[in-house]
Amino acid sequence: MRDRVGPTIDTRQTYAFSQSIWKAILLVLGSAGFVAASILMIIGVIDGVRFGLRADTVGWIGLAVFGLFLLIALWRLFAMRGPVLTISPQGLRDVRVAANVIPWTAIERVSTWQMQKQNFLVISVAPAVEERLGLTRMARWTRGANRSLGADGLCIGAQGLPLSFDDLGRLVAAHLDSRTV
Repeated sequence: MRDRVGPTIDTRQTYAFSQSIWKAILLVLGSAGFVAASILMIIGVIDGVRFGLRADTVGWIGLAVFGLFLLIALWRLFAMRGPVLTISPQGLRDVRVAANVIPWTAIERVSTWQMQKQNFLVISVAPAVEERLGLTRMARWTRGANRSLGADGLCIGAQGLPLSFDDLGRLVAAHLDSRTV
């Protein structure tokens, strides 16, 4: 099993990538900072009008949004142990998206999508296959919104992993190319 992508990709090997602990800690700290700023707006330490809203209103909105981000970041920091993304001869598995492996033979199309300067591979599979993957709650909740924004498929990203988006794309492309050989 490999945890790095070199210049040559061996499609007979399994590549496994765990969450980067430092990126997770930075996400927790950043979210906590925005939660703190939101609380300061609510209690009046930071005041004024922002975007036509009073600072306390912006604070409540920020507390809700960044509080949710903080909870998700904490959950990922403490609950996600072991490989988050696994790319093997059998298929692709991202525990942030689905419980089961997406077989290479089930992938109909792969495209790229960018949202707020974050890149994603959009993996399109037949609806019958998608039903059997055991999508995570977050993947089910965001599926329709992503579709309306132009990402009709399962979104796989390299965020929080010790892997670049380019290397992720190279790995997936190599495995898809090898299935036709």
